[in-house]
Amino acid sequence: MEALDPSPRFFPPDEFKEKYKEIEIIYDIHPEGLDLYVELQYFIRKNIGGYFEREALRERGMDEVIHKISFTNEELEMEEDIASKIFDLLQNAEEPVELRGD
Repeated sequence: MEALDPSPRFFPPDEFKEKYKEIEIIYDIHPEGLDLYVELQYFIRKNIGGYFEREALRERGMDEVIHKISFTNEELEMEEDIASKIFDLLQNAEEPVELRGD
């Protein structure tokens, strides 16, 4: 199996810098393909409760959501599909209800 190309097309565009505090991608390689665990960490806005409430949300990990994207060995050969699935996740992931501050 060839190594994945670490070119910039696999990294999120600038439009996501305001949506996510951090994006972490963990690779889990297995004989049938590859699983990506994408951890999205959201900002906790100042309009959500007081300082202690925001810290409690961080402490409980309420600002982080982990998503799993799986690829077969055949799909790994189509790098546009990989980029498309990651981009789709970043574009459509919902902020946790606790962080919406509605």
